[in-house]
Amino acid sequence: LPALRAAHGAIVYFASEDHGKVHLHAVPLSGGKPRVVVKGGSSAAPAVAKNGTLVFTRQSLQAPAEIFRARADGTGVTALTHVNDERLKAFDLGRGEDVRFQGAGGDSVQMFVVYPPGHEPAKKYPLVQMIHGGPHSSWTDAWSYRWNPLLFAAPGYVVACVNFHGSLGSGQKFAD
Repeated sequence: LPALRAAHGAIVYFASEDHGKVHLHAVPLSGGKPRVVVKGGSSAAPAVAKNGTLVFTRQSLQAPAEIFRARADGTGVTALTHVNDERLKAFDLGRGEDVRFQGAGGDSVQMFVVYPPGHEPAKKYPLVQMIHGGPHSSWTDAWSYRWNPLLFAAPGYVVACVNFHGSLGSGQKFAD
């Protein structure tokens, strides 16, 4: 795991799922409570440059992974690469929404709802329910080249990607 030497000792950075997002966390090597340093989307593969800058990949339902940087405290998040910007402009991808609802046992259940291009809220659409494998897996705010909800929505469907009981990212009790 990448570590950064700080005044109080080494810090370990890691990625962890949280209700459909994958945040970067930091924890002192000596122990303690992890804290979120980069939030939102799906971030992964954190590395620490010699100058203390965090370098990592980040993606979302709307865009494939690019390389980003941030200060060690998570501020100043900036994209270093823009490989897909021009390619994505050629497509009307629709949009995704992070939704919560009350599920079995009163538990809060997270899901992504993906709308087709040109979605009109007053209009009715057929639904595609995408079910992830597992059960110990999850839908995350991430681009997929295999099971991309935006592609399923493109012909005019609303797509639901539910992180049902057994999914990761909502605590051990929820996963069990």
